Amino acid sequence: MPVPNKHAGIVTLAAIVTLSMLISGLATASSPGIAPLNASGTRSAGLNTGAVGISSVACGEAPIPLNTSASYAALAATTVTNTGPSALTGNLGVSPGTAISGFPPGTVTGTTNAGNPAAAIAESNLTTAYNLAAGRSNCPVSISGNLGGDTLTPGLYKSTSSLAISSGTLTLNGQGNLSAIFIFQMATTLTTSTGLGVVLTNGAQATNIYWQVGSSATLGSYSKFNGTILAYTSITLSTGSTLIGRALAMTGAVSLASSTITVPVPVCGQLPVPLGTSSSYAVLAYSTVTSTGATALTGNLGLFPGSSVTGFPPGTVSGSINAGNAAAGIAEGNLTAAYNNASARSNCAVSIAGNIGGQTLTPGLYKSTSSVAISSGDLTLNGQGNSQSIFVFEVASTLTTTSGRQVILANGARAANIYWQVGSSATLGTTSVFQGTIMAMASISLDTGATLEGRALARTGGVTMQSNTIVVPTPTSQENFPLTFTESGLPASTSWSVTVGGAQSSATSTSLGFSEMNGTYGYSVAPVASYSSAPSSGTITVNAASASVNIVFTAGTGALGAALSAQPSALDVGASTLLTATTNHGTSPFTYAYTGLPAGCITSDSVLLACSPTAAGTYAVELWVNDSAAGHATALATLTVSAAPPRVSSVADVAATGSVMTGATDTITATPTCTSSCPGGITYAWSVTNHMGTLSSSTTTTVTFTAGSLAGGDTVFVNATLNSVTVQSAPVLITVTATAALSSVSVSPSALTIQVGGSSSFSASPTCSGGSCAQGTTYAWALGNSLGTLAAPTGATVTFTAGSLAGSEVLYVNGTLGSVTKEASAVTITISSTAVPTLASATVTPNSATVGVGATSTFSGSVSCSAGACPSGVIYAWAISGSLGSLSSTSGSAVTFTAGSKAATGTLWMNATLNGVSAGATAEITVTANNGPAPPAPPAPPAKVLGLPAAEGDALIAGIIIAVLATGLVVAYLSKRGTRGKSGPKADTPAPTEPAGEPAVEA
Repeated sequence: MPVPNKHAGIVTLAAIVTLSMLISGLATASSPGIAPLNASGTRSAGLNTGAVGISSVACGEAPIPLNTSASYAALAATTVTNTGPSALTGNLGVSPGTAISGFPPGTVTGTTNAGNPAAAIAESNLTTAYNLAAGRSNCPVSISGNLGGDTLTPGLYKSTSSLAISSGTLTLNGQGNLSAIFIFQMATTLTTSTGLGVVLTNGAQATNIYWQVGSSATLGSYSKFNGTILAYTSITLSTGSTLIGRALAMTGAVSLASSTITVPVPVCGQLPVPLGTSSSYAVLAYSTVTSTGATALTGNLGLFPGSSVTGFPPGTVSGSINAGNAAAGIAEGNLTAAYNNASARSNCAVSIAGNIGGQTLTPGLYKSTSSVAISSGDLTLNGQGNSQSIFVFEVASTLTTTSGRQVILANGARAANIYWQVGSSATLGTTSVFQGTIMAMASISLDTGATLEGRALARTGGVTMQSNTIVVPTPTSQENFPLTFTESGLPASTSWSVTVGGAQSSATSTSLGFSEMNGTYGYSVAPVASYSSAPSSGTITVNAASASVNIVFTAGTGALGAALSAQPSALDVGASTLLTATTNHGTSPFTYAYTGLPAGCITSDSVLLACSPTAAGTYAVELWVNDSAAGHATALATLTVSAAPPRVSSVADVAATGSVMTGATDTITATPTCTSSCPGGITYAWSVTNHMGTLSSSTTTTVTFTAGSLAGGDTVFVNATLNSVTVQSAPVLITVTATAALSSVSVSPSALTIQVGGSSSFSASPTCSGGSCAQGTTYAWALGNSLGTLAAPTGATVTFTAGSLAGSEVLYVNGTLGSVTKEASAVTITISSTAVPTLASATVTPNSATVGVGATSTFSGSVSCSAGACPSGVIYAWAISGSLGSLSSTSGSAVTFTAGSKAATGTLWMNATLNGVSAGATAEITVTANNGPAPPAPPAPPAKVLGLPAAEGDALIAGIIIAVLATGLVVAYLSKRGTRGKSGPKADTPAPTEPAGEPAVEA
């Protein structure tokens, strides 16, 4: 989707470096990142342990189409055999074989198809699905051997041999995406050890996990497994194993033993959109924030890379204002990630379009391929009694509400859980009432009196307000969900207990429970005399739903036994491992003691120790267990701790320009810092988020960004990995501008006098219609009379050196951009055989000034020459430092300076050039907050007479006087002769008076 030019101003290198360091520090502290890309463009298995780093949309996987085989809990080619009370939720099938045994006692909640057409079609669909899974090749991550203890994020994982889960559970982290796909390809076998399996976290769903097994798969006793197993040969589920997925054997058999298989159902709920630091902002914009009237914001106000915030006051902010600084830059980067997270959602989407006013919607994902409006009634969002229910709206174009319309929350819905991803701009009508976080690609406008409980977050444009109220919503309290443990095998009324996260619960019935928030918890089962339990410990995940674990106790006889395991048993200094103690037989309660522990171990309870060793070495850790019947047992585990190798601590990535035209290129270089000097072997994984262009490589230190055909903004990241530690860089902002049409080319200076043998430089500048043309213009210079030579005749700047003959030379230049070529006006160069006056010095008057904020001052430049009076043709260039204010122009011999809005001290520079020689001068400017010295009183307005300028008024008065005097002489003459006309005045007639309201005549 095209977006407007994101960089109207210039971000200084210092600002970029500062922001890079801050964001890199934040990423280092909180997010190890995802598995990086390797030299072949794929991701290597540098596996992380939790937080999510950047991911490439290009590396995502689509689901494997199972067709009719999707309804089968177990499907085999030859036979299906079972012993014990296995329970299948889903269909059971075999084809071309017909033998199914062990049902009953096994149960099937579904249809059983043996050797019939339905089973044959399902087997055919399985073959197609197996081949599709085996053929996936997009960004594969190489893995091998034991995956126990690892945490993997969505993607394609490939092993050229076998895979096992044998030293701990495998955790699959969905990264907050309920639609995240995991595909595992292995050339031979898949096996899990007793009690071990696959744990799902952060939205990962069993329905989206596929295991393509080149030969056979075996799940160990009491193993907990997730995902669809597509095995070329056979599948075996050992005693008590549980599979949420499917056991689909292409050419062999499926064997069960008191096992449980449940066909997974897609989860249509939504997880919250991760806002990062942008969550604290009531308003966050890219270019400008503008307010009129008494706007009130509860939350922060931010702007980046722009810095223009107007209207505060009279507007108020109950929080921080961050304009153009690192905090705002980080928030804008987090907003981009949140916008992309919301726009990429597809899980159980409901199509909407046009006006949704008057409707009532329940939690879920709503998607529009055009615009959405609330115009013919209010929109009601019904939380269905769940305060954690999530609403996500994906709008491809605009979002608008008309005057007075409202979003009404009902039945537990909360503004904190409502997200509006808007593909262009959002407008809230006058006095409308809106709920939720608006993440707009372009701008957001709130008309007069509109209120928003949520956030107005604009990615590439501005936010405009008019007497509005915006309140950042308070997150709802976290809901707890039931966590249930069920036992089998103990005599009635036998006491047993389980510890979860340090809290213990006991029961004499067959089940006991906990209430926990979303998360993954470690648990341990307390030993019961004469019984062993399976599993005796493990992890359980709560993800917005109840969770349960089945514990099977097995009677046994014999002396107390103990075991101690370390996962992992080999690690670096500072890394973490978990020591787990288990007992067999004996009489509870038990006491535990340990010897040989390395420094850095903490006992979380009697059977679990978390260790982060602080020194290298080999440690023989011994466990001593006593029971209440005076039984004793010991167990040994060895920890191998290696000195920590150098690791990447941060990585900066800097673009050569940060701005390119469509089709043009920009280089970006990564510079790592390490815990000690950086050795060789650092690997890099580059990613571009908005795909406004492509990268030349994904694994090199320097990459080339090639802009596509659309203008807009893009963000480039890099992950640097060394010794299994991955650090994420700050974002590099790249602006892609539309290729403009070249309209003209000018040359400076436009004329020149130079002495024989002298030299001077000339610069060409293009102008374009439709956008910037600073990049991509090529030049060709030429001389008309060959009275000198040109150096670098293809660059924007050329140097002319006069020969030994006096005369007149003509300089030409053509500029070309794309297919358009423009010729500049010819430059006349006069070559003189005598000395040519050159600049000797320059001055600025005044050379210092104090100016109040918002006030103006005029400065003049003057020059002196080495050979008499300076001729005409002096070229002036002006500039000011920092953010002092602005200049009326940057050329001419005089400029007017207008002070900015803040007190500051800086420098005004003037550079003068004549005949290729330059001279400069400066003036110091102090901007004061109290407006400085009082400005001189304005001159008195010109005097006016009879409402006219003085000269014209005086002339009029003189005319009137002459006329009056002349009239008086005539009257006196006639009176003296005694002449009386019928209409003449009598001798005693009073003199006429002036009409009322006439102005008095000024003397």
